[in-house]
Amino acid sequence: MRMAFVLPASYSAASTPTPTDSQVAVGSATWPPVAVVTFSGWTTQSDVSARQQALEQAVTADGHEVVGPPMLARYNPPWTLGPLRTNEIFLPISVKA
Repeated sequence: MRMAFVLPASYSAASTPTPTDSQVAVGSATWPPVAVVTFSGWTTQSDVSARQQALEQAVTADGHEVVGPPMLARYNPPWTLGPLRTNEIFLPISVKA
């Protein structure tokens, strides 16, 4: 499993605390243009798959192309009740001219 965290702009790769686990790496990443769907609730595999498929269809219908794998973002701690959770699916796309 791969996990990523976004740090506040006041941090740089050099000023971020050194991880205590050798499997954790600090770095920076660039993002391609993405299409995003935001939703609440639990992120069950079936729900995420259905929302991802709908997003892919909307992207294609709008004339864009999906150019990478999706990414699921979960923003809340585990104790947050389902209806209060915020989640997003990001799909990297190539933007039509």
